[in-house]
Amino acid sequence: GSMMIAHLSIPALDPTPQTPTTLSKKVVTNLLQNEMKFQGLIFTDALNMKGVTDYYEPGVADLKALLAGNDILLFSGDVPKAITEIKKTIQRGEITESYINDKCRKVLKAKYWLGLHTFNPIQTGNLQEDLFTRESEVIIRRLVEASLTLIKNESSLIPLQQLDTLKIATVSIGEEKGNMFQKRLNDYT
Repeated sequence: GSMMIAHLSIPALDPTPQTPTTLSKKVVTNLLQNEMKFQGLIFTDALNMKGVTDYYEPGVADLKALLAGNDILLFSGDVPKAITEIKKTIQRGEITESYINDKCRKVLKAKYWLGLHTFNPIQTGNLQEDLFTRESEVIIRRLVEASLTLIKNESSLIPLQQLDTLKIATVSIGEEKGNMFQKRLNDYT
């Protein structure tokens, strides 16, 4: 299996300032790999995201992610600089070449397990026709139908009544201004 580490600040896991979980050895190596015994591939979240770039420049963030124990570093802001930083760290003896080889071996084992050692690239000449078959259209339609919810206003709850005494609360995580539902709900407050 595999897992992606998010750029979260969780002081209970690692109180080090300006250290998102992606770059935390306490989280990636100590907790995930050692305590929880997770042996699958560990991916960083995109290293060009603000959760990392607000604190570390490209290349340095990549090195910190590798030192934390991640196997695959996604969306580096500067690959050549990251390689340079990693080489310097090996030369200083902070990590060994065998550490890098172990990471590479782990990725290669996963690729082998997935059958990518016998990979045959797809022919893109008829890609549209190959992807959008009648069967795929039926699946898409079923997914759309299953994702829709019909709401009936049988109890006449909408529009909201007695707004002068009604208290409404919503929580939005990850969006500063809220989603469309919350914006519409604001029309009632």
